[in-house]
Amino acid sequence: MQGPVLDREMNAMTEKIRSFFSEDARRMMRRPFFKLFNLRRFKNIHAGREAFLIGNGPSARPEVLNRLQRHVTFCFNRFHLAYEKFDLQLEPDYTVSIDPQIIQDFGRELIERSHGQLLLGTCRWMFTSGQYDCFPIRYTQPFVFGEDLEDFISTGDSVLVASIQIGYYMGIRRFYLYGVDHNFNIQQLLPDGRALGDGNHFIPNYRSDRPWIPPRTRQIEQALTTCNEFLTARGGALINCTDGGNLELLPRQNIEEVLRPAFASQPARLPGTRDPAASLSSAASLRCDPFLTLPSRPQR
Repeated sequence: MQGPVLDREMNAMTEKIRSFFSEDARRMMRRPFFKLFNLRRFKNIHAGREAFLIGNGPSARPEVLNRLQRHVTFCFNRFHLAYEKFDLQLEPDYTVSIDPQIIQDFGRELIERSHGQLLLGTCRWMFTSGQYDCFPIRYTQPFVFGEDLEDFISTGDSVLVASIQIGYYMGIRRFYLYGVDHNFNIQQLLPDGRALGDGNHFIPNYRSDRPWIPPRTRQIEQALTTCNEFLTARGGALINCTDGGNLELLPRQNIEEVLRPAFASQPARLPGTRDPAASLSSAASLRCDPFLTLPSRPQR
């Protein structure tokens, strides 16, 4: 028994167990495990700083990545493969992964080869050695912004969304997205719902010919919209600096403007508007319990 079938069985068992415990009791049971990682040390560690969230999309350019060093930087999943293919000087502050398929297939590789502090959102796998931190995640529908890394982070069906919440806990209020193309090419769909094919990343052979879980773009977009509203209401911002791509629901700003020393005077354009000078083509009910199961859907 594996894949979606196993997930359904685990979720059914979870629902039975959840009925015996209050929410407070479940949190009490969950926290001792995550306290092993001392997540509180991340609280407001980057207060007042700005962060770049670096996607692995085809539009990402190594020469731009090398200019992001002065910012707090988050990269995702197998970003470390880029160092084998490109002359990359960027040393990210954090590598984040919450995708159960990625962690199952490449978890040990992530621990041994990731750059920066590795943060894993998972309760299903536990590695006995290596330097990494583990944080609790939930799949919430509708999406709920998780403000406390020690309590939970909502997946939002995307490691990008999870990293926004992590950054918020660290004191960051202004986020720039780069390399987030939000465009997924599926070459073959398997009977179990997973997909085959590559070409969705700037890193060649990113998937190593392994099957992957197709993203649910609508859920990702809903989560990003909520994140944008949450940050804006608190004086923050979520700005898309990707060159092209299909993510048009966030304000956009040219990456070159952002990297100028005096970029603060350049406002981001709102969704639906055009910048001719730019080089761009353009609480909730829980479905599963966080300490027992992970969503079977993708996080990219």
